[in-house]
Amino acid sequence: MFETTNPDISIPINPRAAAALSIDTSGALPIPFTPAAKIATVLDCAIELAAGHFPMLTESIWNQMLSCEDGFLDNDHLAPQILVAPGFWANRLAQNSDVGDIPIADLEAVDELSAMEQFAVHLVVDRFLSQPTGQDCGLREILADFSGRAPECVFKDDPSPSELWTVREVRAAEEGRAEVLCDYAGELMAVLGVAIVSDTKFHFDSLELESDRKLAFPPSKGGLYGFLFGLAAHEIREFLAARELDQPDWA
Repeated sequence: MFETTNPDISIPINPRAAAALSIDTSGALPIPFTPAAKIATVLDCAIELAAGHFPMLTESIWNQMLSCEDGFLDNDHLAPQILVAPGFWANRLAQNSDVGDIPIADLEAVDELSAMEQFAVHLVVDRFLSQPTGQDCGLREILADFSGRAPECVFKDDPSPSELWTVREVRAAEEGRAEVLCDYAGELMAVLGVAIVSDTKFHFDSLELESDRKLAFPPSKGGLYGFLFGLAAHEIREFLAARELDQPDWA
């Protein structure tokens, strides 16, 4: 049997929402079906859907949307159907910003946002503007947390994942081994261990990451491992070719 509890909900629920969620405050209810539990589930689903429709916009247009939102959280007249109406954010920019200073491509991107994308933007703006005093999370950090993306890839004008990764150096290790040092956004991030079989054959046998933060990388068979192995393969071949020229009998 489910444990039961008396309904305890203090936020206002309009009749349409109450009916859709089968909200019942008349007596004791099984805990999975209490108003609070139902609302929590719906909110979790809404957040997942919005994050899955995270729009890729330029940093400039995000800042424009934030700058025109003074008093945004006090606008209780913004009903849900208005927030997701076609062109909602484009209209707010037109009403509250000097659109002549905004690139046409940015305006078009905002005007083409779907209802779910507009909802995602609303959640980001709301979170940014309602931060408690002293918290002061940056927009990039909030976008990364909300979207699940790496913080280096949240704006449309950010580098692509493949541009973030470079091979810094291939160096000899102990006999019959080498290491590949890979940079991510200009910082050392990964060290690949390489077992050298001959002057033309090798295989990767280890990967050490310098951080546990979320990293961006292009779609690749084998995930991050597969991408990094592919990135380093050419560099290893060049390293072996140069080593063979310098020391023909090194192996």
